[in-house]
Amino acid sequence: MAHNQTSKIVRITVFAFLFLFVIGYAIFNSRIFIAGPQIEITSPQNGSLVEDSPLIQIEGVARNIAYLWLNNKEIYTDENGLFKESLLLHNDYNIIKITTKDRFEREITQKLQIVYSGPSIGIDIQKDYTTQATSTDGESEENKVLEETATSSEEI
Repeated sequence: MAHNQTSKIVRITVFAFLFLFVIGYAIFNSRIFIAGPQIEITSPQNGSLVEDSPLIQIEGVARNIAYLWLNNKEIYTDENGLFKESLLLHNDYNIIKITTKDRFEREITQKLQIVYSGPSIGIDIQKDYTTQATSTDGESEENKVLEETATSSEEI
């Protein structure tokens, strides 16, 4: 009789440890779903001053995501969650928005503020107004003709 009781206690103890192990494992693995989407931007740093080139690389890591957008344009990660995307800055102050959403529709947005103060690349538009006389039914009218010449130039 003592043998049956000892066997019963051992069996209950083993099942209890097994049950606790399964519950602990489930809680440990569900932490990524509970945490929601995460973004870590590694480059450039928020508040950076860029002086050399208006073309920068936005780099970072996204975890627990289903979708990822850079300034409302969908971008993609590799199998490790790393993303790398080129972006052309405007002169002066730039706000870069990175948004992610997980499969449960939870959304996170991070904003980078970058100041570009280097040489600008732009398009100059020169407007030439000329007066042209045309005749309609023997009468002359003056029409303004707008000629736009777009020339690409680089300001230094």
